[in-house]
Amino acid sequence: MPNTRDSLDIKPALDKILKKLEKLDAIELTLRDMSSRLTKAETAVEKLERETRKMNSEINTMDTGLATLNNEVSTLRGEIMAKEERINNLHMKHLYLESSYSRRENLKFFGIPEKLKKPTLKKAVRPSTQGQF
Repeated sequence: MPNTRDSLDIKPALDKILKKLEKLDAIELTLRDMSSRLTKAETAVEKLERETRKMNSEINTMDTGLATLNNEVSTLRGEIMAKEERINNLHMKHLYLESSYSRRENLKFFGIPEKLKKPTLKKAVRPSTQGQF
């Protein structure tokens, strides 16, 4: 028959081993949970990196478009300034022509009445025909 004393000494050791195995099982579950969470986090990070690359590409495209638009705006401003200068020159030419026409129409002649009087009937009838009626 086996020694009961030896079995009593083994029982506490086996209990300790069982407790440690339970702790190891708990640690294993925790590691699996953490591994699952880490995998999800890695997937999220990869997704964010893809989105970041896509956004950077879109930003670069927008920057290129903005530079093109700025060049076009600059060109259009130059054209507007040239056209405004042309308008001012034409306006000055118009004023000059208008003033020279006005001066030409405002000539004064001396000795000639500005308005002619309408002839009356007495003055319109000739003296030779006055005696016949």
